[in-house]
Parts: sequence; C-alpha cells; structure tokens
Amino acid sequence: SMGKLSEAIKCYEIVLHLDPKNFKAHKNRGLAYHELKCLPEALDSFNKALAVDRSYAMAHFNKGQVLRDMERFHAALVAFDEAITLKSDYAPVHYQKGKTYFTMNDYEKAIACYDQALKLDPKVKKYEEARSEAIAARDGDELYPERKYLED
Repeated sequence: SMGKLSEAIKCYEIVLHLDPKNFKAHKNRGLAYHELKCLPEALDSFNKALAVDRSYAMAHFNKGQVLRDMERFHAALVAFDEAITLKSDYAPVHYQKGKTYFTMNDYEKAIACYDQALKLDPKVKKYEEARSEAIAARDGDELYPERKYLED
C-alpha cells in the first residue's frame, strides 16, 4: 500500500542520513519511489545507488524502467545495455529493452530483444505475446496505428 511505501521511504532516509553510501537503502528507496510513480525521485535514488556501486546490474535495470516510464527512451536503452553488459543472461532486461523499442516503433529491434528473452527463458508467455505483437505491428496490422514519441 502507499502508506507502507511512504513509511519505507522514511526508514531509508534515516539509514541514508547515517550512512550516505548505503547502496541497498538507495536502491530500495528507488524501488519504493517507482512504485509510488515518483519518477524523478526514483531516478535520483538509482543514480545514487549506482554512484556507490556501478557493478550491480539490477540497479541499471531498475533505472532503465524508470527512464522508460519518463519517456526518456534513449537513456532507458543505455541503462538496459549497462545491465546486459553486467548480466547478459537476465531475460527480463531483454524483454524491457524490447518494450522500449516497441514504444519507439522500432519493431525489428523489439523482436530481436524478445527473441533473446525467449532464448534465455522460453516458458514466459508474455515474451511470446510481446513478440507476436511486435511482428503484427511491423507487418502493418491495423490494430497498431503508428505512435510517434520524441526523445528530449
């Protein structure tokens, strides 16, 4: 619930006041802010976590999801690529990268990402569904009118 998340954020703030380089507190605060849709605060938390430890793939992955939600698609792709460099066998990052390309109407790249996710984890139904959706969009299925987004 939102109340619990706000409480959690307060606890992380206390920890960070005492220990500003506490990676877990920054990361968990970022997750809580993202859940609350406080995107700038979530991004700031993940950036601070990464300033402490750049080698943690999941923080890059989480940062990428926040950036995509902020419609900063190119920056999101950079964050997902950082995560992939550190942990290339993590299927969800390929899936989220594919979703980002799909939103940018780059269906070929979306399909390639979904293929990679499926190769790593063939049993996940949503990867298969996303792939089918991207193929339909690429092939001009009228269910998917062009959506254009601009990156700042």
